[in-house]
Amino acid sequence: MDGSITFTREELYELVWSKPVTTAASDIGISDVGLAKICKKLEVPRPGRGYWGKGDKQRKKQRTPLPAPKRQTPESATIKVDSRSRRAMRNEVADLKSRSGDSAHGIDIKIPKKLKCCQPLIRRTKLELESTKWLHRGLMLSSGSGCLNMQVSEDSLDRALRIAEAWVAAIEGLGWRIQTSDEDPKMSVLIDGEQIPVRFREKLSATKSRSPILGWIEHSYQPSKVLLFEVTDWRFSGARLQKCWQDSDSEKLEAKLSRFVETLPLYAAYLKRERTIEAEQREVIRLNHERYERRRKAEELKASYLRRKREELARAQSEEQTRRANLSQLASDWQESKRIRQFCKEVESEARYGTLDHIQAGAGDWLRWATRIADLKDPFKNGQLDYEITSTGHDSDLDCSLNPEQVDFPLPEELQAQIASLLDFESKSL
Repeated sequence: MDGSITFTREELYELVWSKPVTTAASDIGISDVGLAKICKKLEVPRPGRGYWGKGDKQRKKQRTPLPAPKRQTPESATIKVDSRSRRAMRNEVADLKSRSGDSAHGIDIKIPKKLKCCQPLIRRTKLELESTKWLHRGLMLSSGSGCLNMQVSEDSLDRALRIAEAWVAAIEGLGWRIQTSDEDPKMSVLIDGEQIPVRFREKLSATKSRSPILGWIEHSYQPSKVLLFEVTDWRFSGARLQKCWQDSDSEKLEAKLSRFVETLPLYAAYLKRERTIEAEQREVIRLNHERYERRRKAEELKASYLRRKREELARAQSEEQTRRANLSQLASDWQESKRIRQFCKEVESEARYGTLDHIQAGAGDWLRWATRIADLKDPFKNGQLDYEITSTGHDSDLDCSLNPEQVDFPLPEELQAQIASLLDFESKSL
């Protein structure tokens, strides 16, 4: 992960005058040009050309003192640190060493001058390589169960087997185990239950040539006699550890073999640490998920209660409005029945004593019909009043003009306690 580091003018001055700017910049994790710009911004002088090629006494004489800052000169600068810097790599190695212990620290591996083939693994590997009939770009291949994963040329075979023999002896002497398989990874070192895939091969050198017929550039590969051990696993892509040890102009692989073996426990510690970090991340995800589910359930309980109460209010308002409409209708029907009866009395009086004596004979049937109509309208006789009184409740204080969606009902104590127990998990899990 990337970070940042802050330098004051004095700290930056001591840094650039204690080592070359390119080395200091690499240690920090920035380019030398970037470090030079920061020095210019803070008005920190830097050594000139040829300074580091002189002796200590001459360098002390030519050291430029740090000038006093101007008013606009910043007192410090914050630098973003690259995770691939040498300082970050050293911190990574120190952390992993503290985790892995000193099981392989200080090991000294001696390469035999003559191949002994004491280990069965070396004997089978030698037999497999020498019996190879098909070469891949000039390299003999051996892999699979019972053989080391090696790719070397015939010219480098004896040297490669002697290095492999010393390496296997060192691994077994430390109590570790080399595991070979027909499946990937074909060769790995088992340390404290952790599997570290490794490969031993000879590097290929490429040459370019132009095809005389087609005219395009062709590449040809041939063995370079440069041997290397490498750790091959995508899980180590984030590890700030050296992953390849190979021959160089200044040092052969034989001299680097001890350092390679010393680094293997660091890979095991890295895997354990990554597994611990992954478990912690999974636990954080689980807690976040549980926290989310508890919040969701608490909100759902509250929303369900409010929804039920608002539905009850809306239903009560609807029923109350219906009752009030029925009351108005009953009053209108009662008035209508009274009006019909009064009218019937007038008709009966006129038919008997007044101007309707000529239809007196048929007036009786009509009056009986009109009386039945009045009774059907009358709520005291048609049973509608009894039904309204006995079948429904009455709430004269209910405000039918309220919008149920805007009413905030108080939560009962039991529901409040249930919601509090769900949300109390957050304070306990933090």
